[in-house]
Amino acid sequence: SEFGGPNMNYEVYSDTMQARRVYEYIRTLDTLPVEDAYFFKMVEGSGNPVHITSGLIDMNTLTRKPAYEVVRAFEVCAPNAVGESALGRLLL
Repeated sequence: SEFGGPNMNYEVYSDTMQARRVYEYIRTLDTLPVEDAYFFKMVEGSGNPVHITSGLIDMNTLTRKPAYEVVRAFEVCAPNAVGESALGRLLL
């Protein structure tokens, strides 16, 4: 399955909002019968304004955005081990 966000047509973007939303996406995916899930955009930037900031890596500096660190935290440990307190540490 593929997932991503935010949708700039409906949401006001911030790095923190994206990281929190990605956290919720992954927690939700963990409750579903999905074996593999892929974030749809690694580096932000697009001809489509809806997805210009949806990537996990900043297109200008090529630095990892907070949402990248959230995805990585789930990748390297059991999903249930990444709780709200871990999310707070990732957003510092």
